[in-house]
Amino acid sequence: MGFFDGGGKAAKFDVPGDTCQGVIIGQLNPATGQTVPYLESQQTDFTTKELKVYKDGNPIMQATILVQTADRADTDDDGVRTIYVNKTRMKRAVQKAIRDAGSSNIEIGATIVMWMTGSEPSQGGGSPAKTFDCKYTPPVGGLAVEPSAPAAPAQPAAPAQPAAPVAPAAVAAPVAPVAPAQPAAVAPVAPVAPAAPVAPVAPAAPAAASNLPF
Repeated sequence: MGFFDGGGKAAKFDVPGDTCQGVIIGQLNPATGQTVPYLESQQTDFTTKELKVYKDGNPIMQATILVQTADRADTDDDGVRTIYVNKTRMKRAVQKAIRDAGSSNIEIGATIVMWMTGSEPSQGGGSPAKTFDCKYTPPVGGLAVEPSAPAAPAQPAAPAQPAAPVAPAAVAAPVAPVAPAQPAAVAPVAPVAPAAPVAPVAPAAPAAASNLPF
């Protein structure tokens, strides 16, 4: 961040669910001329514009964290938002997120997600105090971690189309009755002619006596 760079729009935490998510881009410390992940400053009363102090006279401090988000309100919006850590519960949420991430402080290039969770009765009896939660992810290898876009709500599945009615199966045509088989025509057998009578054999003529062997 340079001398003429803007501070970004203030992140809004008006109702539960309001969220600011992005990469910490750092800002210029006017006292040192160095770019730091956050700046500390004394809070100013919104109405009187006077610096706020505790009853004992000590200044009420706040931290400002500059975050590059994916949010765009209009064509001139660069997406830079300023998170004002000016409430005790918000500070505790950031401190817990840093501890949970195993870090000791916030760094440029880290990803931070801050959101309002609700409210609870104030100890002083005034307006309900807002409650917050926070997630902190250190930079990976010194590089900024781009915040992931929130998941789009799942679209309801289209109702199943009713199945088309099944056409009734065609009824098979009745089978034609089979005609009874006609008896085969049998040709009449011709009568067998009787065999011709055998002619009697004439007896042999007796041999002459002179021709007998005795």
